[in-house]
Amino acid sequence: MEKAIQDFWHTQLAGTEHVHDDSTPEFQYPLDSAILANMRGNPLLSRMFGGVALVLAAVLTITPLRELMGFGLVGLPPLVAAAALLLACGLWLQALHWVDARTPRVPGAA
Repeated sequence: MEKAIQDFWHTQLAGTEHVHDDSTPEFQYPLDSAILANMRGNPLLSRMFGGVALVLAAVLTITPLRELMGFGLVGLPPLVAAAALLLACGLWLQALHWVDARTPRVPGAA
């Protein structure tokens, strides 16, 4: 992250008073295993997704809630198109994950 910020500074802010090449960070915080473990995933994400899906299902099925939110009934063709688009997005993300997992890492590269 620090490298990306410095690259931005040197490409976008070169020649201004905002870039000082002789500066050094005041503090350096090493990444320990606890910090890295917390960055791996959110354990509450599935519960949050379930809650949002439950509320959306209630809004779509209970007529007064549907009218309050301004939702209309959706026919079969748009639902099929939305499901196909969702499937395509999921497959694309899975393909990116698969390629990323098989891409060799260069030591020291950011």
